[in-house]
Amino acid sequence: MTQRAALNSALPHLDCSGKVFEEALMQAPTNCSQCDLPEERCTCERYCTICKGQHNVRLCSDGLYYCPDCREACDVSLASSRGN
Repeated sequence: MTQRAALNSALPHLDCSGKVFEEALMQAPTNCSQCDLPEERCTCERYCTICKGQHNVRLCSDGLYYCPDCREACDVSLASSRGN
């Protein structure tokens, strides 16, 4: 018996549904990628990662700061909108 055949016979067959349930994953709070602190405690100079603007810049789900226009264009959600 080959190694692959032995492995396949030892494991139960599971059908994959192809669905991902993101809400089931435990998500850590999003922190600033520079200082590793949440937005309310971050003291870094805040400017948009894309355009370098400083108006209404917020921490997003990838740990970087974006202005509203760049956030929308890049389809990045606010860190706080992820339940943080």
